[in-house]
Amino acid sequence: MAQEWDRGNKALSWIRDKSDSNVDSNDARREYFDKRASCYTLICKVVEAVDQAYNTQGPVPDGVISQVTRRKHEAYEQINNSDDEVFQNYLYDWYMQNGWAERLLEINSPFVVDYLRQSSETNLAHADLLWRYYAHYNDYLSAAETQYQLAKSTLPLSLEKRIEYLSRAKANASTRMNGFAENGVRNRQSRQELLRNITDHLDIANIQDDVLQRIKGDERLAGKRREDVIDHLNGQIHPLDEVSFL
Repeated sequence: MAQEWDRGNKALSWIRDKSDSNVDSNDARREYFDKRASCYTLICKVVEAVDQAYNTQGPVPDGVISQVTRRKHEAYEQINNSDDEVFQNYLYDWYMQNGWAERLLEINSPFVVDYLRQSSETNLAHADLLWRYYAHYNDYLSAAETQYQLAKSTLPLSLEKRIEYLSRAKANASTRMNGFAENGVRNRQSRQELLRNITDHLDIANIQDDVLQRIKGDERLAGKRREDVIDHLNGQIHPLDEVSFL
């Protein structure tokens, strides 16, 4: 059992590091991952077969759960409840590669959050799905924090998109949640601090957008300098003194 656990950890560490361009393709950990992946591929084929059977089944009377539908639910219950983190990461990658990102929203598991967090700083699709996942399960504070970080990130986002994220983050951070999580003093203070930070950044972003629109409408600035200034403003949110200087 301990040996299998060690192999699983090596396979998982390979998954987490494989996006790093400095990772050696001959890394010994890859062997452990590849062996597991060959099994996971078979599971994915089963999922495809179950989906195909479900999508092509004949008419089913109202109120009746067909055998195919029951088998589909059983299959997804098994894979979604698996505690094999390597498999879950492989499965989520497979979903994303096939354009089935929405499926992750239906899986109530900490593995989904860990998976999306791992690359949310460099992968826009994962970051976008992360805040949607939080909101889907009514964790509006975490959704707001993720949107706030997205708006400040170095990802290739236009200023308009960053303002949109901040506006959504402000709405989510303003949403009161019922239960223990909202009642704690520390959580209330965190929410208030986050809301202040979001509001401050949104104010600066709107000022930056005003400057951007004025420059776009002013033909006195031309050539390469004009392009550079517009590109600079239509991206990351900059300190107010830097925006005013432009």
